[in-house]
Amino acid sequence: SGTLSACVGQTSSLTGSATADATTPWTSSNTAVATVTSAGVVTGVSAGTSTITYKNSNGCIITATFTTNPLPLAPGVSSPLNLCIGSAPVALSATGINLKWYNVATGGSPISTPTPSTASLGSTNYYVSQTTALGCEGPRATLVVTVRPLPTVSISSLSTSGFFYCHGKSVNLKANSATASGYQWQLAGIPVVGSTYDTVFAGKRGYWSVIVNDIYGCKAKDSVFVKEDTSIIPTLSPTEVSICQEGGALLTCNPGYLSYTFNWYKDGILLGIPTISNLASANIAGLYRVVVTNSLGCNDSTNITTVSYYPKPTKPTVIVSSPWLESSGSYLYYQWYRNGARIGGANAKRYKVTTKGLYYVEVTDQSGCLNNSDTVNITPTSINGANISSSQIKLYPNPTRNVVNIESPIKVNIRVTDMIGKLIVEVKEATKIDLEPYADGLYLLNITDTEGGYIGTEKIKKLSE
Repeated sequence: SGTLSACVGQTSSLTGSATADATTPWTSSNTAVATVTSAGVVTGVSAGTSTITYKNSNGCIITATFTTNPLPLAPGVSSPLNLCIGSAPVALSATGINLKWYNVATGGSPISTPTPSTASLGSTNYYVSQTTALGCEGPRATLVVTVRPLPTVSISSLSTSGFFYCHGKSVNLKANSATASGYQWQLAGIPVVGSTYDTVFAGKRGYWSVIVNDIYGCKAKDSVFVKEDTSIIPTLSPTEVSICQEGGALLTCNPGYLSYTFNWYKDGILLGIPTISNLASANIAGLYRVVVTNSLGCNDSTNITTVSYYPKPTKPTVIVSSPWLESSGSYLYYQWYRNGARIGGANAKRYKVTTKGLYYVEVTDQSGCLNNSDTVNITPTSINGANISSSQIKLYPNPTRNVVNIESPIKVNIRVTDMIGKLIVEVKEATKIDLEPYADGLYLLNITDTEGGYIGTEKIKKLSE
């Protein structure tokens, strides 16, 4: 009698009737599967069956089939298991059935499923086996649990401006960690897509964080606040302006704080040295802008101001009709000069001469731009007209196809201009003027004596046909 099965490595005690044979009471037909002692103790060697024979002292024999049940394999475990210090404790697990946990490699009694503490660093060995439905417990798998330290990380700036950036710029942040194997940057707690390296360019204001993990999956975090230059972006006004060639325009850069530095540029070229003035006079046409350095050391460029020229007014001609001087053309304002000095109150199109000298007129157009006539020399003869008049001088033919003949009781100089004052030709001691090379139209012949004294002005019409 007795149990006719056992697990590999385990025993079962059998008994027989009457007195056992003194020599060989018990035998096993397959000792590779099971062995039996003379006292009837059967030991399972390997999975399978064996016939156990019992013989008593009377020579009677009885047999029985003994089954050795196989042991299961050791459970599957992930070892070593690395936990991070301070992480939430989690119960251990293994792959198998009817698991039994131990804190010793052999022997001992099963314990409850372990939940290792993560309060301190170090390694602890745990052991686990599985048991078949027939009650066979297999070998124990070793699970090494190691509590690892967290990585360390600190954020620094690779930019000279530290954790501050100017308009249109960014800060180059670096995560410093000796053990990190992975990085994820965040802005305001939200992961920044693609920012998984140890550096990142932070171009937005706010809290920037980096989460690093080491090869064991332990994580650490550091955060910094990145500041942005919030000063007003400067502007240059006016954006377009026209000036006279002898004038200028005042350009203003705003804001114009005293702590700012202004670098003025024309057509991309720096004008002089940086200045603290936000005002500049533009007296040459071109494209102007300002690069402003504020009190935080940030540089911002203004918009471009276009400075262009008004067209210069047509150069006037002084028509002398003694004792009057008259400006050709029509202008907004006139100013007469004698010997280079302004004549007070002489602001009309005509001016009456009372004193000899060198005269010219300065004219101003609707845009406020200036132009001067050539100088005329007024002599006492010109003023008094005592010696000769233009009626004593004959100019013919008029109209003419080419040559204008001049008959005068004295030697005269002729200065020919078109009707807007442009000089065509000038002849000293003239007896004729050849207009053939010139276009058809009206011409003014300004007649003076050889000393420059004004005699008169006559119109000549030139016709080809």
